[in-house]
Amino acid sequence: MIGMKGTGMSALAVNLKSMGFEISGSDFKESFFTDPLLKKHGFSVSQFSADNLEGKDLIIVSTAYNEKNNAELAEAVRRKKRIMTYPEVIGALSYKLPSVSVCGSHGKTTTSGIISFLFSHSRYRPIVNVGSIVSQLMDYSPQNPRLFIFEADEYQNKFQYFNPGVVVLTNIDYDHPDYFKNENQYRKVFEDYLKRLPANGLLIYCADDEISRELAKKVKAHKISFGFSNKSDIKVGIESIVPGEMKIKLTKGKRSWGQYKSKLVGDHNALNITAAVICAKHFKLAPLKILKSLAILRALQDGWK
Repeated sequence: MIGMKGTGMSALAVNLKSMGFEISGSDFKESFFTDPLLKKHGFSVSQFSADNLEGKDLIIVSTAYNEKNNAELAEAVRRKKRIMTYPEVIGALSYKLPSVSVCGSHGKTTTSGIISFLFSHSRYRPIVNVGSIVSQLMDYSPQNPRLFIFEADEYQNKFQYFNPGVVVLTNIDYDHPDYFKNENQYRKVFEDYLKRLPANGLLIYCADDEISRELAKKVKAHKISFGFSNKSDIKVGIESIVPGEMKIKLTKGKRSWGQYKSKLVGDHNALNITAAVICAKHFKLAPLKILKSLAILRALQDGWK
């Protein structure tokens, strides 16, 4: 794995090892916040070198690198090694297992982290690929996984490789102008991605976000919206916030849809939690397990985005 210390790449390394593959990787010598995760799972990361290629059946490369800026990759190409990019491998996993994809301009790391934590306590024992360190998942590894949960990055149109049955969409706000030349181009990759959802799939989206609402109209899959507005199928209400704890109440129409406590506070986290609860209920996770898991969940190591 070239660029093994990357957030997605490090999680992928752990997942592939748990699936029985022999994994090694390279990166820069400088310390990175994923170092504890890799060390905990028995990885020793080498520095970039053509010597790393000996005896390897597959080279997985981070999209941060290409033949011009990485000599190890250039040598792999010269030797005609089998090479896959990070999103291509994520895509392959999304075809292999029923999959939940979390996408959006803001909040996808938090939301995918919450969903992954909830499901880690379930019979699904999923493969999870989140773009940060979730402290409670440091020791977690999938066991006979029945689901794949992953954070889907729109940058460089990585969407094109993915095949989820469930998509959670947090919001759409123009980003990555170095790749997307304008807002329409940025919006189009989301539109194309959502329209690929199968008719028996599910889109969970935030009704408070105007662009998400508009794109949802073009999706044939089943849809459930959430948010603070009355346009939402599942309406979010914050009952109280005290230091270190928030209580939220969810309603569906005039009926209560659950009350939850969380150490994560603020409007944005209320929305992220709601998206995770909808996903968990869709897969029929036990209500009490959802309640207890949310109550103990702490923040990501490097901050919740």
